[in-house]
Amino acid sequence: MRFEKGKSGNPAGRPKGSSNKVTNDLRSRISIFLNEEFDTVKRAFKKLNAEKKLRFYSDLLVYSVPKLSATTLDVSFDQLTDEQLTMIIEELKKTASEQKGKN
Repeated sequence: MRFEKGKSGNPAGRPKGSSNKVTNDLRSRISIFLNEEFDTVKRAFKKLNAEKKLRFYSDLLVYSVPKLSATTLDVSFDQLTDEQLTMIIEELKKTASEQKGKN
């Protein structure tokens, strides 16, 4: 019996967003390892040159700070008052001006 493309033996499939057991187990093991070896990694980090430190730090940063694309802005501008919109615009102008001054 062959499966048709897009159809499986389990039509309901795994719920969307759920991870498989292997992924969960691996993440758990990595987390335990990192916790146990934190001091060793920290000592090794201190021995790196500046460029390697920056690369290491940058590589770890993605696990601490969400990517901008992963964040959303849940603001409905048509529900804001004119005063609130004006405040937002003025704050954006101020920020843009500050950024322009830095460059």
